[in-house]
Amino acid sequence: MTITSPTSQRRPLATKLVLVSTVSLGLVAGPVAFAGPASAAAYDNGKNDKVNCWVEARKPDLIKLDNHRKFAKVDFAFKIKCDKNAKVTWHQWTLKEKRSGNAELIKYHKGDVDVRKNHVEYDSNKDRVDKDRGDNKVKVFHVVKIDFKKDNGKGKGSDGHDSSKSQSLTIRFSGGY
Repeated sequence: MTITSPTSQRRPLATKLVLVSTVSLGLVAGPVAFAGPASAAAYDNGKNDKVNCWVEARKPDLIKLDNHRKFAKVDFAFKIKCDKNAKVTWHQWTLKEKRSGNAELIKYHKGDVDVRKNHVEYDSNKDRVDKDRGDNKVKVFHVVKIDFKKDNGKGKGSDGHDSSKSQSLTIRFSGGY
């Protein structure tokens, strides 16, 4: 009795290509999958040179109303905090809400500050807010944007940025203009 081996069926070309690409992808993706946890472990061990900073625009505070009630002095304060020593450039826009719903720029401020690790830096700008003819109340707010990089960071650019918009303060004026 003779034993014959079964004849193998020929696979179509498309099936061969799918098998080859699947095997190749597995060979390429294998090392990538193993590299993921190693890089995450380096980040968790504090070997990452990135810095993170946050800004909080606080609700404006009324300092003083003019005796004639035509303008007010308002404090626009904000705070910045970083998880590492950082050089921070901040931009602040103090704004007045118009009847149309748009905002009018009161003043623009810019500054630089060195923020130490886990310390909070406070800054504020006191601006004059004029009332418009016929207005008995005015809403004001401010927006603060920061750009930051690590204190010993070399080169230009920044490691990141953050921004914050404050709540509105309603200043109540009484009497006519």
